Amino acid sequence: MALEAINKIQQAESTAKDILDKAVENSKQIISDAQTKGNEEYRTIVANAMEKAKKMKDDALNKGNEDSQPTMAKGEEEVNNIIKTSKEKIDLAVNLVIERIVKFNGNS
Repeated sequence: MALEAINKIQQAESTAKDILDKAVENSKQIISDAQTKGNEEYRTIVANAMEKAKKMKDDALNKGNEDSQPTMAKGEEEVNNIIKTSKEKIDLAVNLVIERIVKFNGNS
C-alpha cells in the first residue's frame, strides 16, 4: 500500500512536471508570437505613416504649384512683353541710360 502511494505521488509529480514544461513552452511560444505580431504591427504603422506623409507632401506640392500658377503666368507674360520689345526701343533706352551716366560723371 505504501509503495502504491509512493508510485502515485511519483506519477503525480511526473504529470505536474510535464504540465509545467508544457506551460513554459507555451508561454515561450506566446511571447514569440506576440513579438512577431508586434513587429508586423510596427512595420504596418510605419508604412502607413510614411504613405500618409508622402501624400501630405505631394498634396502640399500640388497646392503650391496651383497657387503659384497665376504668378508664373504673369511672369511669363512680362518676359514675353520684354522679348517683344522692338530693337529701336531697346537702343533708345540704352542711349538714355548712357546719356544720364555721362551727364552724372561730367563727360567721362
